[in-house]
Amino acid sequence: MVVAPGFIDMHSHSDYTLLVDGAAQSKIRQGVTTEILGEADSAGPVLGPAVEEFDKSSAPLSQKDDLKRDWTTLAEYFARLDRQGIAVNVASYVGSGQVWEDVLGNVNRRPSPEEMDRMKSLVDQAMREGALGLASGLIYAPNMFATTDELSELAKEAAKYGGIYTTHIRGESSSGIQAIREAIEISQKAGLPVHILHFKMSGKDNWGRMADQVKLIQEARERGVDITADQYPYLAGMTSLKQCLPPKYLEGTSDQIVARLKDPKAREEIRQEIKTGLPGWNNNEVQEAGGWDGVMLASVQRPENKDYEGKRMDDIARMMGKDPVDALCDLLISEGASPYAIYFLMSDRDVELAMKQPWVAFGSDGVAVTPQMDFMGKPHPRFYGTFPRVLGVYVRERHVLTLPDAVRKMTSLPAQILGLNDRGLLRPGLAADVTIFDPQAVADQATYEDPMQYPVGIAYVIVNGVVVINKGEHTGAKPGKVLYGRGKQGQVEAEVHRMRLLDPLRLGQSPLTARGPTASLFRKGDLNRCREGQVSPGHFHRDVLQVLLGIRQSDGKFLGCRFGPRPRHGGFELNVRLLDLKCIKVRPAHGQGINKGKVPRAAVRRTMQAEKIITGTNAFPGDIQRKTRIQHRPVITAQAPDFPFRHAVELGRILVLLLPDGTAIVNGKPAGGGMGLLTPVKHAG
Repeated sequence: MVVAPGFIDMHSHSDYTLLVDGAAQSKIRQGVTTEILGEADSAGPVLGPAVEEFDKSSAPLSQKDDLKRDWTTLAEYFARLDRQGIAVNVASYVGSGQVWEDVLGNVNRRPSPEEMDRMKSLVDQAMREGALGLASGLIYAPNMFATTDELSELAKEAAKYGGIYTTHIRGESSSGIQAIREAIEISQKAGLPVHILHFKMSGKDNWGRMADQVKLIQEARERGVDITADQYPYLAGMTSLKQCLPPKYLEGTSDQIVARLKDPKAREEIRQEIKTGLPGWNNNEVQEAGGWDGVMLASVQRPENKDYEGKRMDDIARMMGKDPVDALCDLLISEGASPYAIYFLMSDRDVELAMKQPWVAFGSDGVAVTPQMDFMGKPHPRFYGTFPRVLGVYVRERHVLTLPDAVRKMTSLPAQILGLNDRGLLRPGLAADVTIFDPQAVADQATYEDPMQYPVGIAYVIVNGVVVINKGEHTGAKPGKVLYGRGKQGQVEAEVHRMRLLDPLRLGQSPLTARGPTASLFRKGDLNRCREGQVSPGHFHRDVLQVLLGIRQSDGKFLGCRFGPRPRHGGFELNVRLLDLKCIKVRPAHGQGINKGKVPRAAVRRTMQAEKIITGTNAFPGDIQRKTRIQHRPVITAQAPDFPFRHAVELGRILVLLLPDGTAIVNGKPAGGGMGLLTPVKHAG
C-alpha cells in the first residue's frame, strides 16, 4: 500500500451535484479529498440578468432532487454546503463570466465604466468571501466577450487578496500559442499567478505542436512569470453540445439561442461556417474533433432523446434521417440548448508530453456523481476515473511518470499553486487528508461506452481525520469543509522581496546567502508576486528570483513561507517552508536587504529529486545555517519518527522510512482527527 496526501482535483464542476448528493461518490472513490470549483460560471454571485438563466441551467437537478437555490452570494453558497454536509473539501474561484452575466447579461458589448466598476466590486466581494481567485472560460459566452484589458482589470481585484488567475484559454488548437500569451499578459498586467486549465493541443492537424506550447510556458517561467497548468489523462474533452455552434449563435438566453436555430437561413449559415471556419473562431469543435464522428452525445433530459446518449452525431443524424447540422439544431431545440457532448480531440503523444512537465498538475474537469443520477446521461469517464487512470495507466503501465511524480502532481503541487497551505503534504500540524492505495491494483474502470463505474485499488480515504472510504466502501461520513482563499483568511500584511541574480550561486547554497549586488537588489511588492522564481547557472542576468518572507494574518500569526525555483540546464531546486510561528531576524552576507524585517522561522533545504534516496541525517549544506542564520532541522528528524532507520525515500513530499528488516514506515501524523502514526507496512517497491 502507498499512503499519500489526499488528492486535490484542480478543476471540478461539482458545484450543484454536491447539493444533490454530498457523498461525492465518484470523486472520493478516486482518492480525491478536495475539489476546486468555479470555472467561468461560479456558484455565486447570482444577480440581475444572471438569475433566470442560472436557475434554468440547474433545472434538471431541481426537478429530480428538489434542489432550490437559496443563495445569492458565494458566501451564502458556501454556507449551504456546510449546512448540507459534504464528503470532500471544496474551494472555489469567482467566474469572470458569472460577474459579466450578473451585470450585463449574456451579451457581446463593451461595458460602461459604471458596469466595469460593478463587476470589479463583485470580484472584490467574492474574494473577501473566500474565492481563490478569478477564473475565466474564454470559449464560453459571455466569458469570450471580455477583452484582455477587461480581464486584466477584473484580475487586479483578485490580486489584491493574493489570488490567482485561472483560465480556460481562448484557443487550444492552432491558436493555442496566442491564447497562452494572452494569459501571460493578463498575469503580468494584474500582478498575479496564472494557471491554465486542461492544458492540451486539440485537432489532428495540430498534433505535435504541444512542444511549442511547453516551450512558451517554460520560457515565461524562466523570466519569472508564475504560470502553471493542469490536465486530465484522456484524449477526449467534454462540454455543451451547443459549443458546436459559431460564436454569434451563443449570445443571449437559451430561449433566444433556440429561436435562432429554427431559421432555415441560420442553419445554412451554421453549416457553412462549421465547414470552413471563421476568422477569430478559435474553437470550431466539429473541425477539431475531425468531423461529426468525433462528437459523442453525452446527456439529454427528454425521454424521447435518451436513446441517442452515447452515440456519435453522424450516427444520430442517420437515425433521424437528417443532415448532421439539422440533427444538431433539432436536438438543441428539443432540449432547450442544454445537452452535453464528448469531443475526441487529442493525441497520446501530446498528452504524455504535457504530463511530463513538472509544472502540470491534474484536474478531472469532471463532476461528483453517482450512477443513480440519470440526468447525467453517459458522462465522460473522467468523472469516475481520472486519478486512478494516472496511477494505473501512466505510472504502472506506460511509465510516463514515476509514482513520486504522480503523487506530487496530485497533492503538493496543487496545494502550492492554490495556496492551500494546510493541504497536500503528510506532516504534523497539517490537515489529515489521506489517500491509501495499492499501486499494483489501482485502476480506472470507466469507459466512454460505460462510464459509470467506480475505480478499484483505492482502499482508504480520510478527510479531515475522518474515514470516508473504508476498504473500498463509502462510510457515509461527510467531514468535508469549505477551504477559503486568502481574502477570507484575513491575511493583510505581506513582505516580499524581489532580486535579480547577478552573482553565481553554488549548488545547494541559499540565494539569501549570495554576496554582492544579488543580496541588495530587493523590492517590496504584493503577495501575488512572490510565488516562485528560477535559478539557472550561466543565465543569472536574465533570471528573477522572488522570495516570500512572510504573510501576517490579522490575528498576528505567520503563514505560508514559500520559495520554489525550478531547475533548468543543470540548475537546482530549493524549498523554504514554515515550521513554526516564531519570528526571527534573518541576516544575509553583508547585512544587506532582508535584515530590515522579520520573517517566520523557516526550513531551508535542497529539494530532492523524486526518487533520490537520502542517507544519514545531514540533508542540508552546512553553509546555509552558518551564513543565513535561518534555523532549520534536518529533513529526517523534521518529518519522521525518532527511531533507527536504514534510509528514507521521498515520494512526492512523503517520507517512507525503510528499516533494516525491510519494513517501510510511511510518514504520517496528520493533525485533526485522531490519526496517529500509520501502521507499518511492507515496502511496495
